Amino acid sequence: MNGNMYIHLGDRKEVYNEISSSIKTHKDVGGESMKPIRAVEVQRILDQLKKVDLYLHLETTNGAYAGLHNDAATPVGAYIRNGSIRYQRGTIKGEGPYRVGLKMDSGWVYAEGLTDFELDESGRLLLAGHDSEGRITVALELSTTPFPM
Repeated sequence: MNGNMYIHLGDRKEVYNEISSSIKTHKDVGGESMKPIRAVEVQRILDQLKKVDLYLHLETTNGAYAGLHNDAATPVGAYIRNGSIRYQRGTIKGEGPYRVGLKMDSGWVYAEGLTDFELDESGRLLLAGHDSEGRITVALELSTTPFPM
């Protein structure tokens, strides 16, 4: 996978080794430069990355905080890191929270509940969903280079 543009989930040092092991907040993932999603800007970036061989990082979690308010709640999550993806169409929809769908030859990748994004000076993009307390609930990232393990 070649190219100098890559998209990456912020500058965090820690990879989520255990989805529910800690509570991440808005400031922890992406830092101060995250801002509410501007769908037109995100759509432009998704269009630029279509038909490019990419690595995917996607995770969802209600994590360790699932049981904070309800002892009967079961923590749930999904996680993939460095999955190969090449999509023909990428679309952002909604009026907030947003959803992003990536249409591949053989199926879809979909993330819902996205609220914030960051595009840094290196062209890295974070799409993340945060709850009302700023804790991360979903993240979608794409890169032309593998993510650190």
